[in-house]
Amino acid sequence: MSQMKNLYTFSELQEQEDALAIVGSKAASLLALLKIGVQVPDGLVLSTQAFRDFILHNQLSAMQESVLEQLRTPDAAGVNDAVTTFRQCLLTGSMPPDISLALRQLSETQQDAAWAVRSSCTQEDLAGASFAGIYETVLNVRGELALQDAIRQCWASLFGDSVVRYCAHNRIALEQGSMAVILQRMVIADASGVAFSVNPQSGHDTEMVIEACFGLGEALVAGQMTPDQYRYDWYREQLTGRDIHHKALRILAQADGSNETEMLDDQQASRPVLDEAQVLSLAQECLRIQKSYGFPVDIEWTMQDGQFYFVQARPITAIHYAGVNMEWSNADFKDGGVSSSVCSTYMWSLYDYIWEAICPNYTSSIRIHPEFKVDAWGRMFFARPYWNLSAIKAGVKTLPGFVEREFDESVGVKVNYEGNGHVTPMTAKILARGVNVLIRLKWIIWRSKSRLAGFKQEQMARLEALPEVLANLSDKDLPAFYTRFVNEEYYRSEYTYFHHIFSTNNVMTLFRDDFKKLKSSYTVLDFISGLAGLSHLHLNIDLWDCAQDLRKNEIAAAYWTDTPMAQLIADWKQGSPFMGMDKVAAVVERHKYRSTRELDITVERFGENPQFIFENLKQCLALGAGSNPHEGVHEQAEKHAEKMRQFAASLPFHKRAGMLKKIEELRYYLWWREELRDLSTAYYYWVRQLTLRVGKHLQSAGILDQVEDIFHLSKDEVVAVLDGSLDATSASQSWRKNRDYYQSFRHFTPPDEIGAGFLQTAELSDASVAATSFKGIPCSQGIVEGRVKVIANIQDAERLEKGDILITRFTDPGWTAKFPLLAAVATETGGLLSHAAVISREYGIPAVLAVKNLTGLLVDGQLVRIDGGRGLVEVIHE
Repeated sequence: MSQMKNLYTFSELQEQEDALAIVGSKAASLLALLKIGVQVPDGLVLSTQAFRDFILHNQLSAMQESVLEQLRTPDAAGVNDAVTTFRQCLLTGSMPPDISLALRQLSETQQDAAWAVRSSCTQEDLAGASFAGIYETVLNVRGELALQDAIRQCWASLFGDSVVRYCAHNRIALEQGSMAVILQRMVIADASGVAFSVNPQSGHDTEMVIEACFGLGEALVAGQMTPDQYRYDWYREQLTGRDIHHKALRILAQADGSNETEMLDDQQASRPVLDEAQVLSLAQECLRIQKSYGFPVDIEWTMQDGQFYFVQARPITAIHYAGVNMEWSNADFKDGGVSSSVCSTYMWSLYDYIWEAICPNYTSSIRIHPEFKVDAWGRMFFARPYWNLSAIKAGVKTLPGFVEREFDESVGVKVNYEGNGHVTPMTAKILARGVNVLIRLKWIIWRSKSRLAGFKQEQMARLEALPEVLANLSDKDLPAFYTRFVNEEYYRSEYTYFHHIFSTNNVMTLFRDDFKKLKSSYTVLDFISGLAGLSHLHLNIDLWDCAQDLRKNEIAAAYWTDTPMAQLIADWKQGSPFMGMDKVAAVVERHKYRSTRELDITVERFGENPQFIFENLKQCLALGAGSNPHEGVHEQAEKHAEKMRQFAASLPFHKRAGMLKKIEELRYYLWWREELRDLSTAYYYWVRQLTLRVGKHLQSAGILDQVEDIFHLSKDEVVAVLDGSLDATSASQSWRKNRDYYQSFRHFTPPDEIGAGFLQTAELSDASVAATSFKGIPCSQGIVEGRVKVIANIQDAERLEKGDILITRFTDPGWTAKFPLLAAVATETGGLLSHAAVISREYGIPAVLAVKNLTGLLVDGQLVRIDGGRGLVEVIHE
């Protein structure tokens, strides 16, 4: 069989590096299931080339192209008739000789076999387009002629009415798809069904939903019977629900290739299809599939003699959240934050430790605490942190003049209602409350402002003393020191940072309210650039200065330009002082606490792996004088000073001093926001180092398999293991379960908002969408035209070149070293105070943030215009 031109066994295809183009999505999914060791009925695949050969053999190429052309203009007369005629030709065409021979040999060598013949299109079962149930499947097929008929039905379904409508509705070009056909050995099923690895109705991310019926799954899919339903929470290891229905019939496969309906007696019809042990076994296999894929999956299964077989696994494309109490958002958690990627249990426990303290304390201190009891201010969904949108809104809704739409749009929350939503009236009682809140708020802002410089000095002194303290720290004293450092030292630093973030946001809000009253032609963006000495620019400046120093020695410059990265890192580890390595090592030491993802504690810091610094040093050596960051910083400062002179001159004399003072206060808070973030990043470095040291002890004790497994325990669990209140067995079970949760969603992009009012569906991502202008938040002024680079993540950022316009989902402070290359920036998330906005303003490049689904709407090389002042990304047609 392996010698046949277009027919491949599953075992042959497993050796293919990229089988999707050959066998289609459904077959590729089966191969992925086989790779992880789950049971899949054996079979073969007729490749996509076989369909193309069939078209050529029957001289249908011209007709196919004509039909595709008419489908591109669906309003053309006669398009439906043309599709129907072409589909009929596919159903009646003759098989190419090599395919006929292969099917004949298959039928002769496996005479007793019954086959499931299933379509496998290259563009089905995708995260954004499932094509669920609209391509053909023919069950219980026997014999050469029946196989030929079934294959032709699968090919013809590529042009089925439902497929044509689906492609038109989702703006998918039908010609992008190519059809393979799976020939899979039929399992004589005792039971069949589907399983969802997360509950698609409630939104509970650890609750599986299993539907089951006796016999083949035909009756279930066709809606002829109501299946049994089992709900199982794999994380809590408990059956959470079971609905057993009276089943009057089951579908059986017959020897002649037909299906027969068998009536069940009352005793059979009322018993569960699966017992509890079988539900548990099936759930474990479904979890194994979800962990391997890294996203929620819709799984088709069948069971024979107690053995489960899996015949399909594809992404779940729509999730409701009817079971989620309150509404939750990841706004400000996503743009370079803890929700920017899958989040470990340990990282979220650190963040949540502060979040659950600062939220009630700050809101209560300014008298906007919600009147109801808040069970949690933050929680994880799909291994991503979210904050309690309902609780925050319940507080700010009590303020006079609150407009829900304005609030949602200002923080980047999805608007899921008509009009302005809730609007708080201006009654005397509410106005009095607002005055009280304003007084409290201004007092808190004044008090925190006076403490910032002293706080930083104290914290820096602690950090500078830490290396010597840790060098002399014994293993005996490690548990007590670790507990104190995380629960007290880290807490003090991070709580102050969060408090300052809240105050900065309020300073910005108060400034905007006052600024609106001026009705000025200037904008807030005119006043918040040129923040001299911003901490996130220090690395770029150090790299530039180091590169200029290396250029003075041609041999050293050539060493850094030409030496492979592995050798550079080896020389660095050995402490080599030659070729300027001592100067570069000093830069690494100054910035050792930074990383490409600073709010992901599982990621190595630059002091552990300096590759990112070395790559950007090589880049600096290649840049011209026009990229000098000192000149850029000076230029932005001068522009700001000139802007302020012009703005001051535009103001009435009696308003001038007050407004300039408010601008300086805003700039002061923005500058310190970045300083405290830098301090926070330094603390995370030491938390990571200490936690890894503890991890080595737990690995030696047999609690962890690897040191890094400690990041799948929470902070409190690590402390509990150290003080003996959590035993080794329980700790081991906990980190393994948390690792399963982490792996289950590492390739999933959850929605930005979750709650009963939100439905998660894949957003349109076809670059052929007619729209050519996309609106976002204006974050850094200027207009630039140029070519885009759509960058998936920081690992992909090495593709950036001088003059590129960066298009990405979000940036992290780890991206800062790339900004000297850029002409402009546009991202899918973020706002005025997010990283990309702050750094863009300091480099004087336009930035537009929060453009929904932008990475799916643009492609590499497109010419666009970025208008950072108006918040527009416009495609320029060439």
